[in-house]
Amino acid sequence: MTTSGTISATAFDTRTLIDRAYGRCRLRPQQISDEMLSTAQTNLFLILSDMSNTGTPVWCLQKQLLTLQQGQPALTLPTGTVDVRNAFLRTQGALTPDAGPVITTGSITFNFATNGAQLPCSIGIVWTTAPIALSVQTSPDNLTWSTVVSVPVATGTGLQWIDTAGASQALYWRIIPSGSGTIGASSVLLGTLMSEIMLARLNADSYEAYPNKSFQGRPLQFWLDRQIQPIMQLWPTPDAASALLPMVVYRQRYIMDVGTLPQIIEVPQYWYEAITWKLAANLSWETPEVDAKLCPALESKSDTMMRLAWDQDPDKSPISFKYNLRAYTR
Repeated sequence: MTTSGTISATAFDTRTLIDRAYGRCRLRPQQISDEMLSTAQTNLFLILSDMSNTGTPVWCLQKQLLTLQQGQPALTLPTGTVDVRNAFLRTQGALTPDAGPVITTGSITFNFATNGAQLPCSIGIVWTTAPIALSVQTSPDNLTWSTVVSVPVATGTGLQWIDTAGASQALYWRIIPSGSGTIGASSVLLGTLMSEIMLARLNADSYEAYPNKSFQGRPLQFWLDRQIQPIMQLWPTPDAASALLPMVVYRQRYIMDVGTLPQIIEVPQYWYEAITWKLAANLSWETPEVDAKLCPALESKSDTMMRLAWDQDPDKSPISFKYNLRAYTR
């Protein structure tokens, strides 16, 4: 007897998941109409969205570099943000390449061929046109290039920071469009010798109690205004020097949208069983063809499987507790 020789190569697309959920409701694939498929996709979206109320899906923790504006305390977070775990202001020195940056509509190139390979900790592009998706590439010989960072389309214009974490030192660097469009930029900033200073999180009362919220300086604290699109209210308000530094935000985001039936949902493999049972339980309440007597059993099984999946989900790193007991007088 032999094994398959593959791991996680089975395609468990959205249509298969929905078929299995209806199957646990004792319905055959031939009984599933287009309307029922649409209902299942909507319920699946609700389930994935609701998971942010129960816990923090570890694969939805994301690091992003955001740009500050002088005199602007409100930092609007990317669409889909649920919460902020930590925020840091990255201070850094200026790294000067041996040649470049040479900016054209098709690429931005710079190299360290004379003094040896370098690794910019962050790259800032000052856009003069609407930003486009980019690829950051490195080369040992200016001939063979490897992509080390893929950058999605940013919003707005002005300074955009790119994090190079995970890349290695290289002699030659370039930035090229990763899709359609051309590069319209006036300058490029290269950071080195970075140091990240953690911002303290305020509650609403503490932030609102500050008498001068427009006071400018290096941001040290923030209050997260949890609107539909959350806003970090920074204090002090960024000054001219801080506006040239990247804000590193570790955010919790929502799970990606369900998409089309041939696509897969954005959950790890160990979540498939739990999501299938949860979808079956939800559909049992909305589908007249399902025997109502099945609802309690499906709910019970769903709760059990979701609990098992959540128990598997933490990052399982060690936890330490530091007690801060102090004397006091009355």
